[in-house]
Amino acid sequence: MGVRCLAEPASNQQALHFPTGTREEYIADLPAVRPKILANITSLIEKSIAGGYYPGAVVLVGHSGSIIYQGVFGNQQLAPQIVPLQFTSIFDLASLTKVIVTTTAVMQLIERGQLDLDQTIVSYWPEFAKNGKENVTVRALLTHTSGLQPILPAWNPPQDQGQRYAEGIRQVEHIALANTPGTVFVYSDINFLALGHLVELITAEPLNQYAQKHIFDALNMTSATFLPPSNLKFQIAPTFSPEFKAERWGQVNDPATERMGGVSGVAGMFANAQDIGTFLQCLLDGGRVSDQNYLLGPLTILKMTTPQSPPGVQELRGLGWDIGSSYSNRGGLVPRGS
Repeated sequence: MGVRCLAEPASNQQALHFPTGTREEYIADLPAVRPKILANITSLIEKSIAGGYYPGAVVLVGHSGSIIYQGVFGNQQLAPQIVPLQFTSIFDLASLTKVIVTTTAVMQLIERGQLDLDQTIVSYWPEFAKNGKENVTVRALLTHTSGLQPILPAWNPPQDQGQRYAEGIRQVEHIALANTPGTVFVYSDINFLALGHLVELITAEPLNQYAQKHIFDALNMTSATFLPPSNLKFQIAPTFSPEFKAERWGQVNDPATERMGGVSGVAGMFANAQDIGTFLQCLLDGGRVSDQNYLLGPLTILKMTTPQSPPGVQELRGLGWDIGSSYSNRGGLVPRGS
């Protein structure tokens, strides 16, 4: 299942305008963009669905603050009956949680002076020091140069739902370094498990509650949530979990986050394409929400989207965001750093 949102800066800082209703495509103001690009997007999605790569996709393209293209293709569900995708379909956003929620929350705390980019994690979280991690900094976690391995080894979560998150954090505390911090890029979920918990320690509230108040509600992202309620089930595109051998509606598909109860700095966010577009447009507008309110400041967003990797590390990463690493998968349709 796929969701793609592409946007370009708005010269007049206007809010996104979303066309109402459900339709296969919405295209406006075509002279402002290259129609061939939009045709290529349509062709790419249709061929991928026909080839069995995914059952459906929602595509949204913004230009100068407005949506110029919306496309919904294929199906949200294939069994027990076929259910067509809608523009309002909600997706498990997986690792987009890292940039929409965790990175944004960390950078907000840095702007408020509650976190320091170059301070060690143990300054805020002493238990993190176990097994040689005492020199890992906030910056190292954000740029994936902490020296931590890619993922935590599997563990058996407690039966008590209330203890599942705490056990996951204990796993993070006890993990050892695989490399010297600041010397090599290794994309690691553990980095963002740690950052998500750091937000909770600083703010004294669960990550999902912080995100709801300071990100989703601030931008009126009405579909965005963690732990979606059961009444949203039929709006959510199911995912198939190889680990659980079943389709899952509204249950996070990331194994570590599932073991932790469905909320982490790595995964767990659900939303539709329109709300992702709203978030991206806010970044393109320099973080402005309204005349008086900002999600993040322009200089903060610049640090997120310009190279911040340590000297000698060839992979280009911003703070939380990819720019030009081996994990970049933008293809040839959109600019570097997308």
